[in-house]
Amino acid sequence: MTGVRTQTLDCGGGMPAFVAAPDGAAKAPAVIVVHERYGLVRHTCDLAERFSRDGFVAIAPDLYLSTRTRTRSIAATPAAMSAIPMP
Repeated sequence: MTGVRTQTLDCGGGMPAFVAAPDGAAKAPAVIVVHERYGLVRHTCDLAERFSRDGFVAIAPDLYLSTRTRTRSIAATPAAMSAIPMP
């Protein structure tokens, strides 16, 4: 399976997510791809697309943006991580 459909959508609460799905698949198993400390970057989306090429629907939510603390700076990463509310 090589065809992949991708889109960016908003999950509940306005959290954006990148979704990759096998082209033409009506049903497929799903995986959640969790980004590393730098947030939802191209590498995370590439991983989701690789899972999709293997037959999975992959969703990669941007966990930082839900707190409105978008960062690409290594120095700002600890503050962004601590701003995520814990249950």
